[in-house]
Amino acid sequence: MRTIISNYLKNTFTGSRDQHATTVSWVIIIISVSAVAGLHLALDFTQAPIYFLAHFWFGLSFPFVLYLILGTPGGFYLGLFLGAVWHYGNEFWEDQLTRPVFSLDVDHLISGTIGLAVAMFFFKASQRLKP
Repeated sequence: MRTIISNYLKNTFTGSRDQHATTVSWVIIIISVSAVAGLHLALDFTQAPIYFLAHFWFGLSFPFVLYLILGTPGGFYLGLFLGAVWHYGNEFWEDQLTRPVFSLDVDHLISGTIGLAVAMFFFKASQRLKP
């Protein structure tokens, strides 16, 4: 853990990491957290029909969180993989444990998938902005 933190701080303050991708990561994370917090405070949206938005924001922001922590593109791809495992595992297995019959939340499944795809799009676009 100490190595991860020191690598993060070293990469952040020495500028050895691609600055465009780092900026894009921070912007996406701040927007995602603000959107989820705002919706939750305004609507208590965990019980609302628009809860699928939380799946989108999670899929969008989680890969960027690991990218910022690990400081490498591999961190982003690890975040993408772990986000997909969590998302699909939650939808296909965990949610089903509380239901008498197998039923998918298709809106959650689709919105999380779109969030992961948009994350990949933004990451690839930020990588192309390298000077």
